[in-house]
Amino acid sequence: MKNNNLNKNLKPVDDTKSSGNILKFVVIILFAVICLIMVFYKDKDFFNFFKTDNTNHQAEVQTDFAPYMRDFQKKIKSNWQPPKNNTSQTVVLLITIDKNGYVVRNVVKKSSENAEVDKAAIDAVKKSEPFDALPSFYNGNTVDIEFTFVYNILNAK
Repeated sequence: MKNNNLNKNLKPVDDTKSSGNILKFVVIILFAVICLIMVFYKDKDFFNFFKTDNTNHQAEVQTDFAPYMRDFQKKIKSNWQPPKNNTSQTVVLLITIDKNGYVVRNVVKKSSENAEVDKAAIDAVKKSEPFDALPSFYNGNTVDIEFTFVYNILNAK
């Protein structure tokens, strides 16, 4: 009889609580491992399998227009002949260049409030055409350039 009383006091073990805790633990560990992989391989080709195509996207990243813009500025500067004035002037043009280096649009975005100065800026762009073709890494057909002409007069005494 003692054995019957002993069995009555025992409670069954609830395995669902412990397996739920183990599952939570495994999920947390997996999340931590994924985060570590992303940190250490963010600049590597490790995640290329997520891409939808196998093309090399290196050319899309290389968009350094600095050499192009230096030549662009140098060419315009050599053709800019602002009128003689006694005041400083600033003109901002919006210039659109096609892939072959030709001007598609050349308009005043911000006027100097002096028609002669504005015209001199527009003429400098016209005289500079054609520009170099757009860089080969650039995939677009045109590029918009906001170009500022600054005519400073320093008062010499």
